[in-house]
Amino acid sequence: MTGILFGALLLAVSTPAGFTDNLPAALEKAKAEKKSVFMVCSGSDWCGWCRKLEAEVLSDPSFIPAVKDAFELVYIDMPQDKSLLSDWGKAHNEAVCTEYKVQGFPTCYILDADGKVVSQLGYQNGGGAAYAKTLFYLKENQAAIDEYITPWQKKVRALAMEMNKVFKSGKDGPKKMVRMYAPKVAALVKEIEAIEVPEEIADEKRMLVEYVKGLLEAVESLKASLDKKTK
Repeated sequence: MTGILFGALLLAVSTPAGFTDNLPAALEKAKAEKKSVFMVCSGSDWCGWCRKLEAEVLSDPSFIPAVKDAFELVYIDMPQDKSLLSDWGKAHNEAVCTEYKVQGFPTCYILDADGKVVSQLGYQNGGGAAYAKTLFYLKENQAAIDEYITPWQKKVRALAMEMNKVFKSGKDGPKKMVRMYAPKVAALVKEIEAIEVPEEIADEKRMLVEYVKGLLEAVESLKASLDKKTK
């Protein structure tokens, strides 16, 4: 009878096999063993993407063996049914999500052994092996991405927000947006193409260039449509 009750208790806890919900303990172990921490913030009983992440990645037999020597694995669950949590999770999970400013689920973090965020990611298809590869890539290259790519990503996002605001500013918004921003977007493509980045993050630059080129194509397509209407 005792074994049955203990088994039922284990089943009531949502933390996947190989993970802990005790972040401080994981950080302490990571520091002692010179590891990083992979932390998943989830909503296991209501979030569809969280369930996909667990089914396709966290529970994939290839995932934990690929990452366990480099990462301590932490699962912070925010279920509607609090009986799914351990006593530790009930007492601490909400505070962890608040501390790390979690705004949606699933949100995953690579942390250093002091708890500082190195990188942030979410669901990614392709299974456990592909996700493990992404973790190692970000662990090794996030600092270079932050130095060479992130400032340009912020510039592109700011420009896109400005363009959208002008586009929606009134009847002549689309014409005004095309006139003001087509040259700026074209110039931005050339600027990003000209930056030199380490070979390890060349794909990050390529994807950013492709995104801005797509933005330019959309502006040029809108211009052609507007020109056609005025003829």
